Amino acid sequence: MDYDSLVNSFVDYFTAGEKDEADLRIGMELEHFIVDKGYNTVSYYGEGGVAEILKRLEGEGVKGKYEGENILGLYHDNFTITLEPGGQVEFSAKPQKTVRELEDEYRLFEDLFTPVLEEYGYSFLNLGYSPKKKIAEIDRIPGERYTIMYDYFKDKGKCAHNMMKGTASLQIAVDYTDEKDFRKKFYVANALSPILYAMFDNAPIFEGETYEKNCLRSMIWENTDKARSGLVPGSFSQNYSYEDYAEYILETPPMLVFEDGHAVATGEKKVKDVYAARNLGVAEVEHILSTVFPDVRLRDYIEIRQADSVPIEYALGLLAFIKGIFYNKDNLNELYDFFRNINDFILNDTKEEIIDYGIETEYAQSTVYELFDRFLTDAKYTLPEEEREYLKALERLVNSEDTLKNMDTRW
Repeated sequence: MDYDSLVNSFVDYFTAGEKDEADLRIGMELEHFIVDKGYNTVSYYGEGGVAEILKRLEGEGVKGKYEGENILGLYHDNFTITLEPGGQVEFSAKPQKTVRELEDEYRLFEDLFTPVLEEYGYSFLNLGYSPKKKIAEIDRIPGERYTIMYDYFKDKGKCAHNMMKGTASLQIAVDYTDEKDFRKKFYVANALSPILYAMFDNAPIFEGETYEKNCLRSMIWENTDKARSGLVPGSFSQNYSYEDYAEYILETPPMLVFEDGHAVATGEKKVKDVYAARNLGVAEVEHILSTVFPDVRLRDYIEIRQADSVPIEYALGLLAFIKGIFYNKDNLNELYDFFRNINDFILNDTKEEIIDYGIETEYAQSTVYELFDRFLTDAKYTLPEEEREYLKALERLVNSEDTLKNMDTRW
């Protein structure tokens, strides 16, 4: 396909993702470590391994996701389970209109896993980074995709393999109604990056030792592969478009393609070159979009990706916060105007500073902590009463003037 046709394939996909105002939904992906009583992460392999656990959970309403003989996830009637490269368990909810519906889906997930985990003496742990094992000690799960990615990242940033096997995150998905709405939400979501990285910092341990700085997740992503992580260049343009994001994608190596059901490495070739002689259908578009990992990612929704994995009450709180900001036009417009003078340089400079100063980092003539407190209040008074309740966990966090990273005394 020629360059313009490739661009149009992505633009058409983004346009097809537009939702009616009355049908806006919110989604959540929350990753977990399975750990034993000593907080050692459990390997995928062997007796009592993650693979064995997933196979035990197969049954009525639960179907295994396989690659050959290897189980790599579960399909539940209400949610999807996917394994990350180090065996992290990702819960992915169907998008819903209310936070309560997402909580209900998560409780079904807990009810499915908890009895089996308890039999092994295991539990889920929501933390930003593996608490005990170093990256060399964590087994990589099988699968062609992750094998190719792991090899590709060997020559990239120093933390690329830490990202794959050692991290766990919380990701929130929001809908958009048209290109103008996308532009505004994408802008605000990126402007919130230092705030979300710092306030949802939950990584007290790095490679088996206390992490003395802040925002480990941001540091790891900045040292993974700059071509596909961090801030998408130009995100703060007042005219940023679907086409701009498509062109960003086309200039990125996809690492791999699928041929006859198998992953094939494509090395350093960029998307525009790999697909110059290939057809680009919807499945290929969706695959390519999944191979970049910026702070805010566009698919047929907007994915907000800065938060560490946190306990469910804080995850639900972030869902409510995001809903209160992004689905209320007054709040969205207020933040869009408030951050009007932010640019790529300011944002990236602030992201460097949060590593040293955390929630006390100065940003937009205030501190990260003060801004979150202010925006939390904005969100609270536009949410229905039932959903305001979910913000209480975040209000406790604000009142502590600290982060989960420092409040957790286990480490």
